[in-house]
Amino acid sequence: MSARQIPTVHQEFVMRIAFNLAAAFVSSAVIMLAVI
Repeated sequence: MSARQIPTVHQEFVMRIAFNLAAAFVSSAVIMLAVI
């Protein structure tokens, strides 16, 4: 991961995946808290 030049598309793709994972984790946590 020492590559200095990162394509903008790749960076946006990684950020989008991270955001989707965070949103899914938060939504699942809220659902579990609502069920309990």
